[in-house]
Amino acid sequence: MKRIETPSKNTLACRKWRDSHKHPCIDCGKPCSWDATRCQSCNQKTLNLPRRREYFCAECGQLVSDKLSYRCKECDAKFKRGKNHPNWKGGRRRNKDGYILLHKPRYHRADINGYVFEHIFVWEQANNVLPQDMQIHHLNGIKDDNSLSNLIAINPLEHRKLHRKSREISTK
Repeated sequence: MKRIETPSKNTLACRKWRDSHKHPCIDCGKPCSWDATRCQSCNQKTLNLPRRREYFCAECGQLVSDKLSYRCKECDAKFKRGKNHPNWKGGRRRNKDGYILLHKPRYHRADINGYVFEHIFVWEQANNVLPQDMQIHHLNGIKDDNSLSNLIAINPLEHRKLHRKSREISTK
C-alpha cells in the first residue's frame, strides 16, 4: 500500500493540500476537513445525543447506565464467579506444566485463586497432611495420572535424583 506524503505543517502547500483532500461527511454529505469524518454541524449534533441507555439491574433493581450488561457492576461480579461463569469447566483445569488443578478455595493448600494440585489433594485425603519437607512423585511419570497407587511422598533430594535418572535413561 502506497503511503500518501503530506506536506510539512503551517505552510501554504500544507493548507492547499488539506483543501484539496476534503471528503464528504458521513451524515449529511457536506465536505468536511481532511482528518474528520463529520462536518462541524453534524459533529455538534452528535455531541448533544445521549451516550448510554439507562435501565434497571435485573437482580437488585439499581439504576444502570451501561450498554454492555443487564446487571449493575456489583451483581455482575457476583454472578460471574465460579459455577455461574459461562466458561466454568467443573473446577478442574490443567496448568502449563501439565499438572491437574482442582478448585477447592477453602482447602489449606489452595493458591490465591482457590486451586490446589490434584496429586497433593488425593495423597492428603488418603494419608494425612503432607509435611513441608516432602514432595509427591508420580511413579509412572505421567503428571495427570493421580491414582493413589501412582503417588509416593519423598524428600526433595530423592525426588531430584529420580528425575535425573529418568532424564539420563530417556537421552540414551
